Amino acid sequence: MLSGYVIGLSTNTLSGFSIKEYGVKRLVRLYPIYILAIVLTVIFFSENWHSVLGTLFFCQLLFTNNIGHNGPLWSLNHEVVYYLLAIPILRFKINIKLILALLIILIFVCFRLDHLAIIEGYVTGFFFWCTGLALTKLPKEDKPINYNALLSLLFLLLTYEYLNGAGDIVNAMLARFDKATSISKHNMDTVVNFSDLGSYVICLVTLCSFASVRLKGLKFMTYALYALSWFTLTYFIYKGSYFHSNIFYVPSFFLVVSTFLFFYKKPIITSLSRLSFIGTMSYALYVMHMPILYIVGLIPQFRGSDTSYLVRVLVCVAIIFPLSYWLERMIQPKIKKWVDSKRKSSLAKV
Repeated sequence: MLSGYVIGLSTNTLSGFSIKEYGVKRLVRLYPIYILAIVLTVIFFSENWHSVLGTLFFCQLLFTNNIGHNGPLWSLNHEVVYYLLAIPILRFKINIKLILALLIILIFVCFRLDHLAIIEGYVTGFFFWCTGLALTKLPKEDKPINYNALLSLLFLLLTYEYLNGAGDIVNAMLARFDKATSISKHNMDTVVNFSDLGSYVICLVTLCSFASVRLKGLKFMTYALYALSWFTLTYFIYKGSYFHSNIFYVPSFFLVVSTFLFFYKKPIITSLSRLSFIGTMSYALYVMHMPILYIVGLIPQFRGSDTSYLVRVLVCVAIIFPLSYWLERMIQPKIKKWVDSKRKSSLAKV
């Protein structure tokens, strides 16, 4: 959803849409750091070369498996597919509401038919992506930013692995119609699937809140999220499953903190600028963190105890963050500048 929103913002500022310019910008943004992530993985680990070649061309999940020691790269296939699907929408300025309506129909069609696992994933994911694109068409809020509320949503997101009431409703509906599409059922074909629709509302609320997008019903949806999360927690306590496993303790704590921040009126924080700094290098963090974690894990001194695990995490953080900063803030701008200069010189010759 965030990707679609960012693409919408960047293309809204253009006087005309150029497919070539759009493609070059997307490729320059993704590929250099992506290649480095693949190379780093292949240097240290034995990977299936069929998967490596498929991943190099963003064909993982479609024609090959994803490389084993850098799992997050699976999503780059979806990202590129969405970029391609967006070209006619952006080029011909197709009404995004019509696209969203068509995607809802396609979701129902895929839901009714079996053996469409891959299409199910792309349709569901593209629905999220186009929602982000649609949000760029809405006006902005003109009231002061409530940083307590923004921080509360971040804590609420941390609860959603175990206290996702909306997700439980979606999964119950899928199970009711024998359409429970888990990753274990369709393997990697449905890394994105119908069950992800259970996170649609919190993604929508979070993006609108952080981007100050004025959306009707936003307050109602936010209250509904909290009500469902607390209902889910209460249900687990009532059934006793809350006390049979310690997995709920941390999400419960986050839910309490989130609720307090959301309803507390006095400002506790006045800025989230430090989070925006992390956002400037988020792509490199995303594609580089997993091979770094595996590489550091190869060192025997960082395995075997809680203390060594803690040291391993600290070492990984000390490597990943400076590396990501270097790639995003120093290397990526130089590559972009070089590509832009080559394009300008070629245009000058013409």
